[in-house]
Amino acid sequence: MVIKRDDGSVAQKEILNSTILEAFQNASTIDEYYAVPSLLQKYVPSVEGLLYGCKEPNLVKGIFFVPGDTRYMNFSKEQFIIPYPSCLFVLEATNGQLVSSHCYCTAESKMDDLKEDTRLFAFPFGNVQPSDGYICWGTNHLGVINSYSDLKNAIITFFSSETNSDYVTKGSSFQGYKNYRSFLSALGRLKKFPAKALVPSFYCKTVGSLLDNFINEY
Repeated sequence: MVIKRDDGSVAQKEILNSTILEAFQNASTIDEYYAVPSLLQKYVPSVEGLLYGCKEPNLVKGIFFVPGDTRYMNFSKEQFIIPYPSCLFVLEATNGQLVSSHCYCTAESKMDDLKEDTRLFAFPFGNVQPSDGYICWGTNHLGVINSYSDLKNAIITFFSSETNSDYVTKGSSFQGYKNYRSFLSALGRLKKFPAKALVPSFYCKTVGSLLDNFINEY
């Protein structure tokens, strides 16, 4: 199936079963969540939590908090509904282009519970380097980014897009499971992401250090 985007480009998707096919047939071709079947869009996060931001001419950057919840995952064209931990996205765009993007996790469920000494963890799934939280966007088209709203849309694209096992390493991305496949299978039976599976981040160890790096480096 070919899905047409707002900019006229197209994305080709393989349909795995009749349920997903029906969902795609009912989806709008100009939907923000074009990569997610409409049946599963309730599992795509609504991004509201701007923890810290800075906007200047030709520059916009922000740290966004996305609370943990059950979400849709398209893992190498296999559909999963699994719990995610709370995430902090650190994004910066200059001259309309995303130039820096990182993701970390926290065991806190609410943004108001974050403190300077709140521990950060590696993102436990694919397309994010556990060493420094760097996000790999693959072939995703993010469009022009000039506002906080555009940065939020980039986060929605991140959750909506197909993922794989790139950058996933047992012991660095997740822990406590035999391998990545068994990890995903186990999550599919849970309602909440298990904090014991999170691996501490060693690049930015706390929210305080993340804020310092963001202000001085990102």
